[in-house]
Amino acid sequence: MVRESNWHDLFNALVWMTFPRSKAAINARHFASLKAQKSPQRSALGDALTLFDEDGVVVLSSNVGLLELLRRFRWKELFVE
Repeated sequence: MVRESNWHDLFNALVWMTFPRSKAAINARHFASLKAQKSPQRSALGDALTLFDEDGVVVLSSNVGLLELLRRFRWKELFVE
């Protein structure tokens, strides 16, 4: 379901159209996590999957310097400078 005038749903739909196999894999892991848990609250795995699904970034680079800035959370140097 996509809610009208909802940015979250719009971007989620765009990601589904761009990366359908990745989104399906994340959803399958979510489903398996929900089936396995004993508590009504989301598990640590479910939290991690949600964070990656909604906020995650995959970075590929051969530039060791840029990757080190990423590892050290040096955002301004990485993205601005």
